[in-house]
Amino acid sequence: MISSGRHNLDMYNTDRTIPRAPLVKSFARAGLSNLYKGSALYIRGRPALRGLSPVVWAIAPQMWKGPPIGPDLGVLRTPLSAHCAGRSPAPPPPFGDLMTWMIRPDAFVAFENEEIRNSLSRYIRVVRGEEAPLFRIAQRIRVDISGGLWKAHEEGLNVMKEFLSGECDLEDQGQISLLDVKIRLAKELARNCRLCEWKCGVNRLEGEIGVCRVRGPRISSAFIHMGEEPPITPSGTIFFSGCNFKCVFCQNWDISQYPESGKPVSERDLSIMMDRLRRSGARNINLVGGEPTPNLPSILAALPLTSEDFPIIWNSNMYMSEEATKLLIGIVDLWLPDFKYWDDECARKYSKVVRYRETVTRNLKIAYELGDMIIRHLVLPNHLECCTKPILKWISDNTPNALVNIMAQYRPEYMARNYPEIDKRVRRDEMVEAYRYADDLGLKWRSVS
Repeated sequence: MISSGRHNLDMYNTDRTIPRAPLVKSFARAGLSNLYKGSALYIRGRPALRGLSPVVWAIAPQMWKGPPIGPDLGVLRTPLSAHCAGRSPAPPPPFGDLMTWMIRPDAFVAFENEEIRNSLSRYIRVVRGEEAPLFRIAQRIRVDISGGLWKAHEEGLNVMKEFLSGECDLEDQGQISLLDVKIRLAKELARNCRLCEWKCGVNRLEGEIGVCRVRGPRISSAFIHMGEEPPITPSGTIFFSGCNFKCVFCQNWDISQYPESGKPVSERDLSIMMDRLRRSGARNINLVGGEPTPNLPSILAALPLTSEDFPIIWNSNMYMSEEATKLLIGIVDLWLPDFKYWDDECARKYSKVVRYRETVTRNLKIAYELGDMIIRHLVLPNHLECCTKPILKWISDNTPNALVNIMAQYRPEYMARNYPEIDKRVRRDEMVEAYRYADDLGLKWRSVS
């Protein structure tokens, strides 16, 4: 990762006799007050941590000697059922002072980076607790549903946009909340499934399965992720099993291609996970997989059951239907979409999907209207001209304020060995050219790539 600013040397000071105030201020500015006060965390490293193999880090920020503000998070060493049942897992052994920020000092100072501040301004304020997350605002907006749910949804979103721009206050008028309308509409989409662009038409509420083969929400893992982009890390990541893509190079194929993996969870279980991740120091709740889209009804229904405030990250392939994308507007504080291909033939060949470009570009335009955005583009070997450059050009023309993570970490996994043209790592000269082209377009990529 490229460092996003000058390191705050206070965070390396392990002298426990120093005043706490400067450290408290530094952590609050970074949106990490909970992590500062938390007694211990389990954190799973990812390959994105340069020079580290995937390991489990037991991390204990011991700088503050008061009681923890919430239960310790031991997702990887405690059965998932214990978290769902509300039982506090046993705390892990200490691993060293400030190890969290020795691993990712760029994440600690990310909010001081001008490029990040300009592009993710509202997300940063939500992380710091200065503004409410969008789902809480949706929970407060009341709408009249006598004219139909979709009409009420549109009117509620208009109220939200006026409220966010300072043009109106929220009034307790109307029959139900905008969030409740979204929950009802999501269930209707699942009844004759139109959650993603496949539009299978199966009754997901009765357990019927379509392309994704997801019957109900199952969680493969939930933990504080230290390998995401600097402004996202530490991220309260919830991995859903199953996916509506069949990517031949998927690095999470054991999750995405096996929807029966993981543990089944209820909406209440999801809400408990979200609260505990936030209390344990996560800047956000990061919904990923696999793919979160097949689980949209359960995700929305879990939100009003939570007690903590946190920004929602939608970490997705963006192959949602147009209706599902609109339901996410006013819920997602930070969009984290993958933009894999420009050439539809590449999408068909490597991910087994149709109408990829049309679907993803449509959804990106809708998402860009409300919520901050970091677009991820994984550079594939031999795909600079057919995919990478056209994608970067589209981003510069249509979502110019979005941050762009131009990713070099492709590695041939899963079934990539059957495709010789991608059964290799990306060459250095390909990445250099991708970065040069991004600079020529004026894209904001350096702070997150």
